[in-house]
Amino acid sequence: MERADAEQLLKDLQPDRASFANARETLVDDLEAQIDEASRWCALRCAEGGADADLSEPDLAPRPLETNRWNALHDVGALRRALLPRHRTTQEPLAGRFLVYFPDADLCDGAAAAASEGFFDDYNCPPLGTWIGYFDDATDEADAAPDYAGYLLCWVPEPFCKLANEGVSVNPEACIRWLDETDVRLRPLLQALTLPTIRSPL
Repeated sequence: MERADAEQLLKDLQPDRASFANARETLVDDLEAQIDEASRWCALRCAEGGADADLSEPDLAPRPLETNRWNALHDVGALRRALLPRHRTTQEPLAGRFLVYFPDADLCDGAAAAASEGFFDDYNCPPLGTWIGYFDDATDEADAAPDYAGYLLCWVPEPFCKLANEGVSVNPEACIRWLDETDVRLRPLLQALTLPTIRSPL
């Protein structure tokens, strides 16, 4: 995928994202940076806490009643970026997988939370530290599955992949899925990016 095509796709997938939320020169640069920061945050938390690492530190929580999901993601990313320098930033990145969460399809049945030992919350939402960006595949044409148009992209570090997969496997509405098992419009773009710190099936 050409860089210009990738940039246009990100504009299309983030229609209500405020311009101030992009802290880098381009949307592609910003996405690459968000992936890097999420992976480094997760690696640091795993190094510090091992199997008991908390990837959803309260200090990353977005402002209550944020105006839209893009602004909420901006809050999380900005807080994580500010906190990273306080930690050891030389930690080797971990292998892992991209996960997609469709919040509008969630049934809140608690099955994934129980099966994943709390990796997912009761709304099937992944931990705050894993959040990368929010995207919307909806088009002007009628969407056959509107509940699966908007999604949150997350990064799950390898030490948590087994637990996360337990949650994915018991989620009846499939509102949480591994990226490589979806056909979301963002997937080809991620396949085209050069991400030296990321090793994930796409």
